[in-house]
Amino acid sequence: WARDQKMEALREKIRAQILSDKKLSEEALAGLSADEQASIEDEIAKLIEQKLQEAIEQAVQDAARTGKTEGVFLNIMA
Repeated sequence: WARDQKMEALREKIRAQILSDKKLSEEALAGLSADEQASIEDEIAKLIEQKLQEAIEQAVQDAARTGKTEGVFLNIMA
């Protein structure tokens, strides 16, 4: 449950950041063409995937460095 909450918070944070960078609100996004909306949604999804991959790689490196490979804590808020 906590992991799901962190994932949702990460998604919201990234979404808000991208919309802010593009100077868009949710309402303005809804007013864009379907292609433009899809492009922005794809950008958000790719950034989320990238952040998760980075977090996984960091967790694995930390576990390997400390020798604690039996379980890896994934901090997705980084």
